[in-house]
Amino acid sequence: MVGNLIGSIIWGTLIAACVVGALWGVLRKLRVDVIQSPLSLIVLAVLFFLLGAQSTLLAGAFRLRGYTDEIASYVSSIVNTEESSLMDIEDIKSMRERLIDEYPVAKPFLESLDIQTAMDYVKNGRGLVSYVSDGINGMLSRYMLRRGLWMAGFVLLAMTIVLLTNRRRDYTYDFSDMDSIDII
Repeated sequence: MVGNLIGSIIWGTLIAACVVGALWGVLRKLRVDVIQSPLSLIVLAVLFFLLGAQSTLLAGAFRLRGYTDEIASYVSSIVNTEESSLMDIEDIKSMRERLIDEYPVAKPFLESLDIQTAMDYVKNGRGLVSYVSDGINGMLSRYMLRRGLWMAGFVLLAMTIVLLTNRRRDYTYDFSDMDSIDII
């Protein structure tokens, strides 16, 4: 569990550093004096921390997605030990609690699974295992999409702030002192 947390933090930091570095490069191409402004450096630093948090959550969701097969096999072992057609709402709630105890990192997603819909899957014989794994995958996909959209929004906001607060330098040349230029 700790290894997954540390790995997610490392990946989140790397992703944030790459995105901020790419943004810095784009801004340098658009404006010559981006890095000379203290406000730009502050905005990029804040962006790094915001992106770091969001990308750490994103990396954690990718790691959790790797556990859905394990969770599905665990549900399958529970369902196989009990007669699935005889399961009632209390049995499904009990199964959900065992899953939460076994996989605490998936608790927010497991708690949001609808018990009544799970009961309908059991009654119709469509399979509780597929309901749980598909439900977790669907929730993780939406969660990862939200993390990506937050990251894109932060990047656009930072880029807008930096571009609006920095003026492009006008490079003008004084041609009145042309005598000092030696032309070969």
